[in-house]
Amino acid sequence: MELGLQAPNVEFKQSKKKISGSLIRLSKLNDFPLKDDDDWNYKMLDDSQITRFELKNQAKDPFRWRGKVLNEKALNDISVWVIGDSFTTSIRPFIEALFKEVSYIGHWNKKLKSLPSELADSAEKPDLIIVVRAERSF
Repeated sequence: MELGLQAPNVEFKQSKKKISGSLIRLSKLNDFPLKDDDDWNYKMLDDSQITRFELKNQAKDPFRWRGKVLNEKALNDISVWVIGDSFTTSIRPFIEALFKEVSYIGHWNKKLKSLPSELADSAEKPDLIIVVRAERSF
């Protein structure tokens, strides 16, 4: 990897059933043809020791879950902030396996503009900021 990070060991297996997923529901393409190789399951092969700290009194946010995750057996001793969209939920296991401390800040639509001031005001600075934005157009 260009950042010199250790990547997680992951095993992928093709799913035995066809799953449409959220993008098909969002786009209202109910007749979209699914193929046998459209969906895959994964298994993380690295050990993790994860502790979650949920933000209390959080405002309703399409990001779904906000808080901090600590992984004592993370592959990289790095802290990250994550802002993103609903796709973030799907890649959380990979992010949490990679980094020792992950703070899920909120949806990019609500947090991107305030991110510089939040970073400047924060006593603890992350080593990396990840912005997850799955583009779609219907």
